[in-house]
Amino acid sequence: MSDAITWVGYHSVQGILRKRFQEPAPALLQLLIGPRQVGKTTLLLNLSKKLGKQALYFTADAPEASLPNWKEQIWKQAKELTKQGKAFLFIDEVQSVPHWSQWLKSHFDEVLKKSIPLHVVVSGSSSLKVGAGSRET
Repeated sequence: MSDAITWVGYHSVQGILRKRFQEPAPALLQLLIGPRQVGKTTLLLNLSKKLGKQALYFTADAPEASLPNWKEQIWKQAKELTKQGKAFLFIDEVQSVPHWSQWLKSHFDEVLKKSIPLHVVVSGSSSLKVGAGSRET
């Protein structure tokens, strides 16, 4: 893991992600961190829309995220989608998930171990919480 923090604009991040989506999946887990209102959600929604049926978008601060098994259901849906080929999972506001870093790591480790063709991008607006959690993994 790199300790370097890089500040880039919306279009730069979009270009980087599109380039990384061309890599064979599973690839690196992508973590977008930034202050509120800089376009993280807009970026994930736009990418999801452009990828169409290959992509799943979830936000961890939505009311349904508090339902039992929500966290497990999104991974189940993502793995199911990969049966049709390479898929993309976008999780917005990941810092809203309790113990998000352990949860994300355990599921992404499975993706890597089983070579599931899934690209995963998560974002968070609370840099303090997201940064602290990302160092745990």
